[in-house]
Amino acid sequence: MNIDTKKTRVVINLDDFYSCQHRFPKLDALNSYFDNFKITVFAIPDCLPEDWVKMDVLSRPYIQMALHGAHHLFHECANWDYVTAVKAITEAEQSWTVQGFKAPFWIDSTGTLEACKRLGYWAALNGVHEPPYGNPPEGLKIYYHTGDISNIPEDFEGEYLKLHGHIQDVCGNGLGECFDNIIKLPKDTEFMWIDDYVKETGGDTLSWKFRKDIPYDCYKLSMHEYLGGRFTQADVEALWDLAKEEGGPILEVGGKASSVIFGIATGGLVVTIDGSYAFDFNKYAQKHNLKYMILPGSIEEPKTIEQIPKDFKAQILFIDNEDSKVSKPILSFVKDGGLIVSKIKERLIMKRKE
Repeated sequence: MNIDTKKTRVVINLDDFYSCQHRFPKLDALNSYFDNFKITVFAIPDCLPEDWVKMDVLSRPYIQMALHGAHHLFHECANWDYVTAVKAITEAEQSWTVQGFKAPFWIDSTGTLEACKRLGYWAALNGVHEPPYGNPPEGLKIYYHTGDISNIPEDFEGEYLKLHGHIQDVCGNGLGECFDNIIKLPKDTEFMWIDDYVKETGGDTLSWKFRKDIPYDCYKLSMHEYLGGRFTQADVEALWDLAKEEGGPILEVGGKASSVIFGIATGGLVVTIDGSYAFDFNKYAQKHNLKYMILPGSIEEPKTIEQIPKDFKAQILFIDNEDSKVSKPILSFVKDGGLIVSKIKERLIMKRKE
């Protein structure tokens, strides 16, 4: 691994640390191998018995703990206003935790981020291409990871290599499954805690840009996989512009959050074949006055096809999978000259129906 240890320092954080999930043997092995090992863990306050912390965590001075919500519930920070967030954070903090906060599943709120700023906390956000759930106040100190322990670059020449992962083996970036990747770093690598990085640099600049003509929550739903979306910022903008230009109605297979983009942009009917939304779609549709029809099933199921009104003709057919082939029954519901859009990995493939 070609990393200049005289120029590059490494920051590693691991999520979901608590008394029943700590991986001390792996962490201790890393500490024994490297000359100057440090790691930041996002700890779940509800699951940190004081006796355990004092005996097993504080005896390992290479570990620094930041807050990971209060109870690590899925949406626990999503509706926190400023007062609620201040109360939750101040009750969770301890003498052994640093002033850093990461919302569970990255789902924060404006109140949460405002509380972090007022309390002097830095906030870990998902990534430079992912919008936070709340509007970050000016002056909030932000931390972004720029890579993942599952894919540590062989060559790196920057000043800071900032890597994210999990204590448990989940999301493909667990400590156990990625241990061999970390151990490939040079033995004399200089590690930093996030807290020291933020103090030294002043934190990262909020890099995410959003267009004012696209609803903010539309971006959020569409770009976070936990709420049914998995698009890049460029994807969201491309689909929005496409919908505005082409209009509706829309026939969608497996798009999930893209139906929100199409529905708001066109104001027309969206027929979607996949009802497995990770968010409350009915509530969201009512909020934005979306016109939609959900047909749970798949294009391989004749009964699903039969539910589409026979006179329905879509202007846009959207297929959100890695198979660009579209079945004949579905094509019959697309008007001549209609646009067929297939999402294949990181690209949107578009063609007209002849």
